[in-house]
Parts: sequence; C-alpha cells; structure tokens
Amino acid sequence: MVPSQAMEAPLAGGSSACIRAAMMTQFSPYLTIKADSPHGAVGVQVDAVEIIAKKLGWCIIFEPSKAGYMGGLLPNKTWDGAIGQLIRHEFDMIVSPLSPNSPRYTVMDFSEFLWAGWHTTIQKSGKLKSGQQTWLSVLATFVAFVICFIMTFKMREILSTKASSKRGQHRLSSRDARISAFAVLKILINQPQENDERLPLMRLLLMTTMLWGFLLSTFYKTFLTSMLVLPRVVEPFNNLEELVTKRPMQYMLSPGTLLSAIAK
Repeated sequence: MVPSQAMEAPLAGGSSACIRAAMMTQFSPYLTIKADSPHGAVGVQVDAVEIIAKKLGWCIIFEPSKAGYMGGLLPNKTWDGAIGQLIRHEFDMIVSPLSPNSPRYTVMDFSEFLWAGWHTTIQKSGKLKSGQQTWLSVLATFVAFVICFIMTFKMREILSTKASSKRGQHRLSSRDARISAFAVLKILINQPQENDERLPLMRLLLMTTMLWGFLLSTFYKTFLTSMLVLPRVVEPFNNLEELVTKRPMQYMLSPGTLLSAIAK
C-alpha cells in the first residue's frame, strides 16, 4: 500500500497508528472499503470492521465505487452495479441493504463470496442449531396435544356438579369455588372418568377451547415462533462473542457498501 492511499484513512476514521504502519512498508496488508452511493443513504453500522482489522492486522481505507447503485438483473441474466462487481469477484463482500441503521447487526463475512440477494447477519441469538429447533418444536407440539386431550376429559370431573356415589370418591361440587392444586392432582392421577355423567355440549366445547388455546399458544410462542424468527448466525471467526460485544465504530457505512480484502 502506497502512502498516498494510506493518507485517505483519516477521512474514514482510520487511526494514526494504522497510517504509520502503512507508510513503513509498501506491502502491508490492508482492508479496502469502497463506499457505494454515500449521499443521502441510510447508514449501516458495521461494528465488526474494527475487530477484523485488529485481528488480521489490516488498515482501513475508503475509496469511491464506480457503481452508483446496488445493481439489477440484466436481460442476459447478468448483474450490473455493485452486485455485478461482487459476482465478478472485484470485491469480497457487500453490506446488506436489508438491515439498515441497526447497531445489533454486523453484515460481514470473509468466508465466501456473497451472491446477489443473499445477506448475512451476526447477533447474539440462536444458541441451538436448526435441526435441534425443529425436533424440539415437533416434540413440544406432540406434548401439547397429549396434555390438551388429557386435560379436556379430566376437567369434566373437576367441573362436575354431582358427587360420585359408585366408587366413594371425593368429587368437587360447583358450590366449592376453592380448587386446590392437591385436589386437581389427585383427580388427574387417581380418579377414573365416569361414563354415566356427561357435561352439556356447549360447556365441553368452551372448556376445550380454553385449554387448547392456552396450552398450544404457550408452546407455539415458546418453540415454533422462536424458530421462525431466529436470524441466520454466521461465524466467520473463532469467537462470535468477540464480534458482537465490542464497541461500534464511529463512522457509518451505507447499504450496498462493497468491501475488498487484500492481504500481501
């Protein structure tokens, strides 16, 4: 890297130590950031750039990009703009326009070239793998169905208005508003259901709707919904926590920013 290139770093938040290291040798490794259409664009805060630069020993330099927009698909099935430059391997990565102005996201990945329309995010979420999430969701749904079926029929005995006289078992009446946890547990475990007593249809439907609505909504909110909204976690380096816990950089990058990593 020549000194003239290194002097551009202060305009982009580069440190003086980085400039001095770049001026000492012409072959210092550096990170070239080509800003695409910076005027009037919503900033994307890339808080992993500084960590990557420190980890790899690169200096950070900003250069204007030739492409003035994100890019579009041409009739010949090729891409122009920033996406086209990325596909032609003129750059190593691109800042996704899908997560603007959010310090939680770091849209960078050195592991592979990014294809058009594909973006990566790194944040402190998703401790389980997708396969584990799927099996947990299926298991939770099955358990919820079993519990709902059991509770639907057992609640008939809790809400029954007549006492059991055939087996001498204690029955809670409608006049007794206090239903202890021990009594409910005893009914669920020990007492068989009675076939000679039936609740009204509307009462049974209301009771079933309440039980199924409560239990299924709880399981779906806990397992299934969380599986659907979990972000794609990409770990380009060994320690993901190091990337997401460091302080953000002081400058902003616009959506569609192209980055080229060169190490000599």
